[in-house]
Amino acid sequence: TAIEHRRLYETLSFQAQRDALTELANRRLLHERLDFAIFRAQRERTTLTVFMIDLDRFKHINDSMGHLFGDRVLLQVAQRLGRGLRPGDTLARLGGDEFVVLLAGCTGTSGEVTAHQILADLSQPFEVDGLRFTLTASIGIARYPDDGRSTDDLIKHADTAMYAVKELGRSGVRFYCASMNADLLSRVKLDHAMREALEKGAFRLVYQPQVPVAGLQWV
Repeated sequence: TAIEHRRLYETLSFQAQRDALTELANRRLLHERLDFAIFRAQRERTTLTVFMIDLDRFKHINDSMGHLFGDRVLLQVAQRLGRGLRPGDTLARLGGDEFVVLLAGCTGTSGEVTAHQILADLSQPFEVDGLRFTLTASIGIARYPDDGRSTDDLIKHADTAMYAVKELGRSGVRFYCASMNADLLSRVKLDHAMREALEKGAFRLVYQPQVPVAGLQWV
């Protein structure tokens, strides 16, 4: 019937735009909303902010407790992330333990306050299946138009800033800056060079004797 076809269409449409576990926006819907937010910001000469949020050491939870346990944790994380957001904001899950927040019309200062509030919310103890534990997260921030004028650039730069937090020890917030790209490229080149040298057997092990100065006798 027409009603059944309509319901099927709505179900398929929802599944195409939503994360299967959390029912948050998925990558496709995030890109659509970010494209529109950029178009609107260009027209109205306003700003927007993108957070890339990655849970720290979440792999340990999946490895030690299992993926079903990890899924229950992710559901609680999704609920907490949505608490402090405004009706017009977008919260998306890209997969795994990686989430994105889109804040339209948000300045850098208010965005930083929101990011630290998210960290504070996530730092409160979780309880799953009677087990209490804590989590931390790393958040990278990119702003339109300063840090990018396209959807791909804003997501990529927020991701770069997030990995900069990981490099500094995790559990923090950083804004994107252009120098991060150079640092990231340098690390990628070094990693490639080391792998290539390892495959070619180019490393040499050199022993360097060390003698305490106090034990030396001068003649």
